[in-house]
Amino acid sequence: MRTGHHTARLAGLFWTVMALLFSIVPLSAQNTSEQRAELDLMHERDEHQGIVEQIDAALGRAAPGRERAELYWRRARAELSVSDLGRYTGAVRDDQALELLEQAEGFAKQAIAEDPGLAQPYFWKAAAIAQRGQIRGVLNSLFMAGDVRDAALEALERNAELGEVHYLLGQLYRELPGRPLSFGNAAYAVSFGRKAVELHEQHYNSGELPYRYYDYYTQLAKSLRARNWNSGRRTSRANSMRGAYQSASNNFDRYSNYEGTVDLRSETDRQEGKRMLDWVISELEAKPSLSVRQRRSLEEARELEAERW
Repeated sequence: MRTGHHTARLAGLFWTVMALLFSIVPLSAQNTSEQRAELDLMHERDEHQGIVEQIDAALGRAAPGRERAELYWRRARAELSVSDLGRYTGAVRDDQALELLEQAEGFAKQAIAEDPGLAQPYFWKAAAIAQRGQIRGVLNSLFMAGDVRDAALEALERNAELGEVHYLLGQLYRELPGRPLSFGNAAYAVSFGRKAVELHEQHYNSGELPYRYYDYYTQLAKSLRARNWNSGRRTSRANSMRGAYQSASNNFDRYSNYEGTVDLRSETDRQEGKRMLDWVISELEAKPSLSVRQRRSLEEARELEAERW
């Protein structure tokens, strides 16, 4: 009896120790899909320093290729997020932000080297370059615009379901001047913005995303305001855009004409944009409390609403 009791105590102690070990096991030792899901949830909660620590601990044990690439691009995302939100809150100076963005681009390049077939590393490379150009000013943005576009299109061709790629391209084509100075295109900006919102809605409604990104809607409203087509032009251009979408041989030609697939109300661009902007403001103002991202989205929406419509 004493032997059995002793054995039972040892067994109990064993499972207690195992439970404790499991609770503190590093993220790198967990199942890789669970690992990535946890990192993505931390990103949604803006726990970027924690992401950096988890990834740094995991990289040494990650297998070469896809597994390391998945960690590297998430590391790039974390660096860029720290820079972006830090500049907004005043916690990060511009020189510090530039350093973080260079690191983000470096991690994205490492992810590409590990697995050139993944789409996300190209997107985060494009986003890091774009933010550096934005901080440095208009001329630098123009100089770097080709690199942003090229990296974003690499992501688009690999995975057209990444809403953030369409979101970035929508802003890029809106903010740049047209030819001969650059390759800006107001119609492309609206099409990419519409696709970004559609994909975001799908991911949010499916539960894949826990929060709405209201800036997707604000950026589309801004692109509609900038394009400024009347109701007749919206209707007349629909058929040609639909044909271009259907005959496209690559994702850029397809989604730069995405608006041709959308049933549009009989209204002007600015009427649609203002309606969308009013919805964003009412949604955010109704919330009992706002995250940092939501607070920034509300400020940007109010600033845009104050402009002439």
